[in-house]
Amino acid sequence: MYKRQVLVLLAALIATVEMIYAVQDDSAGGVATLFGLSVQPATWTPWAVTAVLWAAGGGGLRIAAGRLRAAWDLALQERQP
Repeated sequence: MYKRQVLVLLAALIATVEMIYAVQDDSAGGVATLFGLSVQPATWTPWAVTAVLWAAGGGGLRIAAGRLRAAWDLALQERQP
């Protein structure tokens, strides 16, 4: 059980870093992420973070997932011309 929790939290951390980096680095119509992927804004990253946090269980993580998703949406709205 302990290994599962550590892996889930590690995955959440990686996905969160990816999301933060993606918001800050806009390039050529897509978003260049930390690991070299090119994705369009608001695609898989925030959903992956939310899914990982929900899978981890616990009310605090579920609230964090909702807040993280809201912050991502707000960041994208601010980037729109």
